[in-house]
Amino acid sequence: MSRGTGIVWGRYPASPVDSNAGFHTLAAISAIIRHFRLGAWMHGFNAPAYLRKSGKGAQACQWHFSLGHALASPSALFPGIDEEEMFGMDMGSNLCLILDGGLGTTVEELDSGATQHPVWSGKLLNDDPELLVKTHLRFLEAGADVIETATYQSCFTAFARAGYTQEEARSSMLSAVTIAERAIAQFEQSSGRRRRPLIALSFGPYGAQIAQEYRGIYPPPYGPSLGSTSSHETAFDTSKEELAAELALADWHFEPLRIFADSPHHWNMVSFVAFETIPLLREGRAIRRAMERLKELTAERGLAWPKWWISFVYPKGTFPEVKPGGEQILPSEIARQMLEPSGEAGKYFSAPDGLGINCTHMRFLHDIVLGYADGLQQVSDLTLPILVLYPDGGLEYDTKTKVWQAPHVHADKAGGNQVENKESWGRMLAEEGRQCVLMTRSGRLVWSGIIIGGCCKTTPEDIGTLKQDYCY
Repeated sequence: MSRGTGIVWGRYPASPVDSNAGFHTLAAISAIIRHFRLGAWMHGFNAPAYLRKSGKGAQACQWHFSLGHALASPSALFPGIDEEEMFGMDMGSNLCLILDGGLGTTVEELDSGATQHPVWSGKLLNDDPELLVKTHLRFLEAGADVIETATYQSCFTAFARAGYTQEEARSSMLSAVTIAERAIAQFEQSSGRRRRPLIALSFGPYGAQIAQEYRGIYPPPYGPSLGSTSSHETAFDTSKEELAAELALADWHFEPLRIFADSPHHWNMVSFVAFETIPLLREGRAIRRAMERLKELTAERGLAWPKWWISFVYPKGTFPEVKPGGEQILPSEIARQMLEPSGEAGKYFSAPDGLGINCTHMRFLHDIVLGYADGLQQVSDLTLPILVLYPDGGLEYDTKTKVWQAPHVHADKAGGNQVENKESWGRMLAEEGRQCVLMTRSGRLVWSGIIIGGCCKTTPEDIGTLKQDYCY
């Protein structure tokens, strides 16, 4: 395997007599093309098109090179190609990708019943896949570089509540990737754009299926029982109980991940895995455990390893989970625990490539990112993570009435009153993103780049404004 920018290249069959040669060969070809797209995409270059035109597609499986080296000197790999043209940006600049906006809330404008369903926008995977394709296309046309799949609330429990069998649920989940790929293919045909958009596989927290992603109050075995002696609904009395819940959450998160890893065709269409709206630190640790198990599984099968991030939610600017004594868990603690080497019995768990904030009001972003930066200073041998920012559109969701509330008047940092100006959302986020990604500690940048977009109630129009203001 070769490590470049953190992407791990899969194991390829040593010889045709490998009993799993067919499986590995298919995975290797697809993985190389996908990761080559990801690297070359950063430079505005369509790798698959180059391979087709040059006739080098057959050699792809033998390319065991460092992606990092190739990205550092793309002209060495592609003689005659101008690097400035290839990048489409300052050669010294960090990675910047524009994420899409609120898929589910954009869909509900056209299908009001889409979000009143156990699997939220996943309802349309079977009922109206064309509507999902059209919605993905709207974000792509607005300038999104990365689109997320309609799998946020996809788990067997949620599908079972909607009357699906396990096989129907599995088929629906996989179709989300196919639908996103269809939208990208249509966009490529109509736009002629050189940079191929990428797919992020979206997973919400356990709490998403029980309307608890903003509060993090989980039932056993994932959270404390109501009879617990702890006075706080998210805190356990003992570390032993905390660990048991963490392990249970790791199993829960691994189940849907394995569905995609069991299908190389779908897995290798994905460039990112996104865990979103996470309200509990122990769930973040559980995700690291689940991803380590998945990493071992994909390595055994010769599958590629994607970039991945964990994004936490901060309703009203604070993290939902508290410590047993009632103290708040600060962003600095979250950043430290997510990126520091962690494991047991001499085995380390995978650390995310990116750390994020989503479904949180924009006015809280800066202080949370400052906290993240402070926490990262405590991590030894840190590989700089990607910052992932996708705040909500300014509306508040009432989990009881299931209605989006109009934005409230709030106090700004100067103490005055400020009314949410929806039209300026993209411009405000662009400025916030620029300030955050350029943060330094001890004279060094904190982040390796930024993925920036929107969450609930952000529209294609918002993403279009963000794209124009951030990238130009």
